[in-house]
Amino acid sequence: MKKGKRLIEVFAALLLIILGLAVYLALSMKQENGTSSVYDYRNKDLYEAFNAYRMEQYDRAEMLFLKAQDTTRKKKIKSVAHLYIGNIYFKMGNFVMAEDFFQKSLSFDNRNIHALYNTALAALNRGDERKALKYSQRAFEIDAKFIPNLILLGNVHYVTGRYEEGLEYLGRIADSPDSQGSLTSKDSLDLLAYAILRYNAACIYLKAGESTRARALFLELLDLEEVPESVKGLCSVKLSEITQDPDYLRSAIDTFPSSPVLRYNLALDLYINALYAEAVTLLRTIPDRSQKDRSVVDQLTIGRVEDQKVATLYGRSLFMSGYYQEALEFYSSLYNEEGSAEIAQIIGDTYVKLSDTERAREYYGRALDNYRNELVFLNLFLLFLDEGDYGMAHKLCTDSLAINRKNPLPYMCKAELAFREEDTPSARKSLEKALQHSGSNIQDLMKIAAIYRQNGMPMNAVQIYHRVLALKPAYEPARAGLVEVYFHSGHEEKVKSIIEGINGSSLQRDHFYRISLLRAQVESEERALQIYGSLIGEFPSRYEAYWNLALLRIQRGEYNLAVQTVQQCLDRIGKLERSILSGLHSILGIAHLLSEKEEDAIDALVRARELDDSNEIPIHYLRMIATSRSTGEPPR
Repeated sequence: MKKGKRLIEVFAALLLIILGLAVYLALSMKQENGTSSVYDYRNKDLYEAFNAYRMEQYDRAEMLFLKAQDTTRKKKIKSVAHLYIGNIYFKMGNFVMAEDFFQKSLSFDNRNIHALYNTALAALNRGDERKALKYSQRAFEIDAKFIPNLILLGNVHYVTGRYEEGLEYLGRIADSPDSQGSLTSKDSLDLLAYAILRYNAACIYLKAGESTRARALFLELLDLEEVPESVKGLCSVKLSEITQDPDYLRSAIDTFPSSPVLRYNLALDLYINALYAEAVTLLRTIPDRSQKDRSVVDQLTIGRVEDQKVATLYGRSLFMSGYYQEALEFYSSLYNEEGSAEIAQIIGDTYVKLSDTERAREYYGRALDNYRNELVFLNLFLLFLDEGDYGMAHKLCTDSLAINRKNPLPYMCKAELAFREEDTPSARKSLEKALQHSGSNIQDLMKIAAIYRQNGMPMNAVQIYHRVLALKPAYEPARAGLVEVYFHSGHEEKVKSIIEGINGSSLQRDHFYRISLLRAQVESEERALQIYGSLIGEFPSRYEAYWNLALLRIQRGEYNLAVQTVQQCLDRIGKLERSILSGLHSILGIAHLLSEKEEDAIDALVRARELDDSNEIPIHYLRMIATSRSTGEPPR
């Protein structure tokens, strides 16, 4: 999420409006033609132009400024009039026109520091960093203590990656009062300048890789009561990037309630953490880009997120939340507009979830793209396989190989099909072909290993894992695969040996979780308790550690703790498959039964049976309880 550059640049634009224009009206005129005067407020047009500008009547203000500069011979007045017209266009986001008027202002007064500064700012917003630097340095030569320009110079160097120079210019801003005021005074204008200074310095530290110093500055600004809420909101955005804590994004949204970018970023964070329904709810609150009632601060400091990004995340969140019908309507509308293969694929996936396999076939066919889209090919193959349509599955593989005989994926699929048809020799031949064409492609090799394991050939998988490790010795998924194969084949010493050589910090989170579960089962009970507790703390939304810990508690005779563990799992994890829930209730029932809470045990076991009638465990224990009651003997 790389928004830092946009935020720091655009916040400098906010400084133009708040700080720069407040200064213009307080300036005294220098001598012109041998006389000294102030701005000519006797010029009715100029006076009315300023009033119209203050009231944000910009069309009228522009007309009056043009008229005022036509009716005066004073170059300073002409310069200021064109300067204000440039500011009007700047506010409207028309940086090209704004820059033209700033240049006209300079043609009447080439030392007008505000026109130089504003020209640099307009150029920066257009992406012309070289021109921005040129005019900002000219302003610096005229007044080395002009605070807005020092901040701008820091920003320009930030944008161009010259972080040390940027910090040097920000460091020039001292406490000594001048015509622009002191940074340490209690005046609200100076507080804003101070806050922006600290914010920009923190952004530069962050970009330079000094996140600790950046974090300290952002937190300092959050702790200062006098700092404007707008700046605190921006600090919260940056802290969310540093800490990955969504609470900072929520805080920023409280400050900028109309900001689509912040809502998008928080929704993305929720999606990444598998909180799909919450992401959907948040994305639905993103306002239409055509809204005109957003505050000036929102519009200037936060920017806009592209509609396509919102649409993509919204559709994915709908699908992952299980809102399949709504996802189908959403993607069908997009497909009618764009007709892309990617959207056709998602529609196919959605129809699979809705059990409409005929329409799923249709849309997968549209997305196949002459067999180049391997994910669609695989989805379509699996669909044929699940439906038992082996003829179409064969045809799909044959047609794909007719186009590219060196693609290993169709051979893998042919092997899967042969295993289904109990033709092991053909399956082996297909996998050998797949291996031949996989070469040194680690991902393909790992897929082939998985097929061997799924079909009862773990030692073939072991050979492939060693082949992968020969290509890439530090490839942890292959080592994880070895651990799993050796564990399930009873080679505990080999498991321990491999685990000791695995660097846990380098593992992907999923591999770390799986390896840790296996580690716990070959360690001592006390060590296993620690591992399961740690996994539950780090992965509270995954059920396996709760499951294993509850079984270990039962094994140790800690029945009440086993009950607490299962209940904690059920309370924390909202969505689980019915078969998994049935297993958890079975464990709960057994723990209650062993702690002599028979009625609670019956309730849990009956619930387990309701959730999955193919689960034989609750039936066994319910019969045991019934026998005990009829004989008067305790359950065995």
